[in-house]
Amino acid sequence: MSEGIEIQLNVIMAEFENGINLDWQKNSKTVAADAVKRLKATSPKSKGGGDYAKGWRKKINTFNGYTIYNAKKPGLTHLLENGHVTSKGTRTRKFVHIKPVEEEFSKKLYEKCKEDISRGI
Repeated sequence: MSEGIEIQLNVIMAEFENGINLDWQKNSKTVAADAVKRLKATSPKSKGGGDYAKGWRKKINTFNGYTIYNAKKPGLTHLLENGHVTSKGTRTRKFVHIKPVEEEFSKKLYEKCKEDISRGI
C-alpha cells in the first residue's frame, strides 16, 4: 500500500472514530437523563417525603458515559433492590426498581448508537 493511501485511510478512520465518540457522548447524556427521570418516577416513596426517589442523579465518568447514582440515600439502593435481613432476623421484600431501568436504557443507548453508526457509514 502506498504511503499516501495509508495516510488518507488513517484520516478517514480518525474522523469516523471522532464521530462515533461524539454520538456516544450525546446519546449517553440523553439516555442517562431519561433513566434518571424514570428512576425518580418508579422508585419506592417513603412516608417522609420521598427523599430516596428524589435523590437520583447522573454524572459523567471517565469514558464520557454517565454513572447514575442516588445522592440523597446511597446506602438504600442495594437494600431496597435486593431486600435484606432485619434486626429481628426476617427478610424484607425486594423492591426491584433499578434493574428494569438499567436493562431498558442500556438497550436504548445501544440502539441509538447503532443507528448513528449505520447512518454515518
